[in-house]
Amino acid sequence: MSVDALGDWPWQTRDQWCAQLRRENPGKDCGNYQKPVFEGVVSDPFTTLAERPRSGHICLRPDATAQWKPGVHLPFENEAAFVRSLGICLENGVEYLSVSSSYLPTFVSLKRLFEGVHLSYITLRWTCTDPRQNPGELLSFMEERSTSGQAFVCFPGVPENSFCATEMRLVLDDPAAIAKGISDGLLQIQDDVPQRISCFVNLELSEDFIRNIYLIRAVKLVLIHIDKAFPGRFRFYLDGQFATEKLTEDPYKNLIALSAAAASAVLAEIDFLSLPSAGYQHPQDCDRWLRSSLHLQHILVQEARLQGMRDALAGAYYIERMTIQCADRLLAELLKELEP
Repeated sequence: MSVDALGDWPWQTRDQWCAQLRRENPGKDCGNYQKPVFEGVVSDPFTTLAERPRSGHICLRPDATAQWKPGVHLPFENEAAFVRSLGICLENGVEYLSVSSSYLPTFVSLKRLFEGVHLSYITLRWTCTDPRQNPGELLSFMEERSTSGQAFVCFPGVPENSFCATEMRLVLDDPAAIAKGISDGLLQIQDDVPQRISCFVNLELSEDFIRNIYLIRAVKLVLIHIDKAFPGRFRFYLDGQFATEKLTEDPYKNLIALSAAAASAVLAEIDFLSLPSAGYQHPQDCDRWLRSSLHLQHILVQEARLQGMRDALAGAYYIERMTIQCADRLLAELLKELEP
């Protein structure tokens, strides 16, 4: 079959497709090319535009520029290691820095950690996992060194502060589990917060390239429904992450897995990537692999030219069909979770 016969030309009718196929494959039965593929979807290369389910370009913020920010995730365990890793990230063009910690440093410690760092050039997100910590000094530091919308503090409880954000943690696997994660994220948000709520949707990427794409797009459709149901209430940010538990002892294999996951997330049009070091289990060579995690993202920007593309796979038949099927299931499961 020629490339043209496989191309996406919705102007041709099904009969024209079949006639072309018979011309190029004389003597073969070309009456029915439908075949089931995984996830229960029936693949049909002759589907016309009228028969095709389309979600169109899925965009959470139509007014925003379609530019994701390459970034890394840094655990804050001790100051010396953090300062060293931060220096490497800044030298290698980091644009987004996701920091997680079980405790919060003091205002004086924060000034020492970020001495000489212009926070206006990067987006900083600090997540604290201990609700007993007081975020007051961290918020004061953010207000002094950055601006609202450029720096975020994710802390249980969402205090009434423009730098505060809430988060949802979604593993891109089972739609029921994803719906449960969205439901849990919505239920923990306080009703009496007056300002618009910044909500980070943490998407734990899998090693399945295609599945990442259509599940991210399905999640975006659900978030658009939520945004329409509560206009002006939320501002969602999609953060693509790769769990360190999925990394192996071989950093080269890890780099391949991170590259594929990053490419799938970018094609689905996320806002941020926060990847771990490919050599997470090799602290003695951590600097090298931390650079590699950033460089693979720069390749997607500078060589693959994927930055600035608006939902590049919109219109692809299989992606569209899986997106709609998963979004419908997500919405159904979400309504079940939210029922009183």
